[in-house]
Amino acid sequence: MWLHFLDNNFNNVYNNFLSELQLDNKKLGSLSNKNQTIKIIIKTDEKNNIITNEGKKYYKDKFLSNINFRNDINKYYKKYNFVVKGPVEIIDNYNNSMGIWYIELIKE
Repeated sequence: MWLHFLDNNFNNVYNNFLSELQLDNKKLGSLSNKNQTIKIIIKTDEKNNIITNEGKKYYKDKFLSNINFRNDINKYYKKYNFVVKGPVEIIDNYNNSMGIWYIELIKE
């Protein structure tokens, strides 16, 4: 897990947001057939992107685009035999962000 050693607020936000994206074993266990998928949708529009902790602002889209955050998501789902695609940002035809990301989980 990638953490800022001098910023406990960052670490708390990082861990809390990561845990929001980690589905529990019961939900994951409902997929028993190979190649079944789950999509996790994350809204990062103006209203939903900001996480505030102790007066500091953090942005979900910055976490989602961070390689260390992505690796932590992959590590979590790998132990449940899922291949992770994403996080992927949805972009419109004009290369503008739609304010939506998704993570696709595929049962191995």
